[in-house]
Amino acid sequence: MAQSLKSTTFKNISYNAIGKVVAFGFQSVANIILSRELIAADYGVAGFAMICVAFMKNFSGFGINRAAVHAADFDEKAMATAFTLRQIIGVIAFGITIAFSGLAEHFIDHKAITSVIRVLAFAILIDNFSLVSSIQLERNLKFSVISLAETGLTAASSIIAIILALNGFKYWSIVYAFLAANTVFVAITYWYAPYRFKFSIDTVIAKQYLSFGSTVFLTGLLSFAVFNMDNFIVGSVAGVSQLGYYAIAFNWGAMVCSIMGAVVLGVLFPTFSRMQGDLERMKQAYLKIIQYTALFSVLCNVGLFCVADNFLITVLGKGTDKWLPSLMTLRILCLYGIVRSLIEPASSLLMAQGKAHIALKASLLVALVELALVYPAIKYGGIEVVGIAVLFAYVCQLAIYLPALKKTNDIRLIEIVKITWPALVAGGITLLGYFSLNGLFTPGLLKLVVSMFLLTSVYLLFYGLLTRWRVFLQLRDLLPARS
Repeated sequence: MAQSLKSTTFKNISYNAIGKVVAFGFQSVANIILSRELIAADYGVAGFAMICVAFMKNFSGFGINRAAVHAADFDEKAMATAFTLRQIIGVIAFGITIAFSGLAEHFIDHKAITSVIRVLAFAILIDNFSLVSSIQLERNLKFSVISLAETGLTAASSIIAIILALNGFKYWSIVYAFLAANTVFVAITYWYAPYRFKFSIDTVIAKQYLSFGSTVFLTGLLSFAVFNMDNFIVGSVAGVSQLGYYAIAFNWGAMVCSIMGAVVLGVLFPTFSRMQGDLERMKQAYLKIIQYTALFSVLCNVGLFCVADNFLITVLGKGTDKWLPSLMTLRILCLYGIVRSLIEPASSLLMAQGKAHIALKASLLVALVELALVYPAIKYGGIEVVGIAVLFAYVCQLAIYLPALKKTNDIRLIEIVKITWPALVAGGITLLGYFSLNGLFTPGLLKLVVSMFLLTSVYLLFYGLLTRWRVFLQLRDLLPARS
């Protein structure tokens, strides 16, 4: 049984990984082309509107999906209850978004902001119809299908955004692509897990969902605030152009940890939920995930840190320096990406054990620190100082997660350090080596390609030497289980 769950877990992670690699390809191409065709203000207005709508989209979920995945059963009554609750809350969220969209003009100076928010609000209604299908797929650990749906979402969004941007739609290319992507996700999940829409509420089940979901919802809401408060404040204080520069830095600096989170964390919660009661298995699984996450996260983020200037000029800027104001912020957020990748699995572990309040406290702490630091950072410093503030705020979560991991799972800091230090040391050596030789080559596409190859090779070589190749051998041994 233990081996079966382990095999299923890594198989699901591999499905997610394959899907995310494909999605990453689409997303990267789209981001590059959009960066070459749009200006900072376009990114700024679309990004600000997306924050407002995503907030209400989170509200419409209210943690019902997590509550249903965690529940012992999900029969027809539970399906109908989950669907009905989501429709009611979703319609309320949609109405509030439309009614208060005009307030955005008081925070950001752009004439189209109200219209953009109102159009984006329809994503709330579209997303409502994927709930029951998504829950069924997660409960049955059908992550190959979920991965397919998410890949389809990204592919649709990327292709439509590229076509519209090349035809002069500016920020609307991002807006319409987002709506299309949500529609594709609903269609794919429903195709593989069809459900007869039924409006009915079982009061007992509804109370269970709302009780469990409320804590998860508040945690998610605070997490949303953590990931978007900086964007909201930067846009309100410094304007859409500075928000655009910050968005470019954040999108690329946090891209790797976002992918890692989507690949691993989406699998961890339902898998850890299956392990409830076996603390030793959960501990070993958690430590192994942290080890693999460190390996790949440090590699990707250190690589981007090194080539950031050449990347902004050659790839995103079409040979110009239009995105160079993002350089220092991008490098700071590459460090943030490493920290976030290593911290996030703790949230899935604790929530699967019914301790969502700990994740809630951690998110609340980050939100309070950001609230205190981001405004003075952008007001008296710049987007670089905002990046430092965000990094510091995220690190503060360790003050809550480390004691909780030790108390609930006997996971000690020294154990985490022991499995992550090879990645950090190999990353440091790679970083020093690159900047020692950086001035010997002329910026350009050839330097970028050669640099990425050499950085990867040096990092993997030193990581292998520091671990005596054990981790690579373990990964190789998992291949038969994944296949």
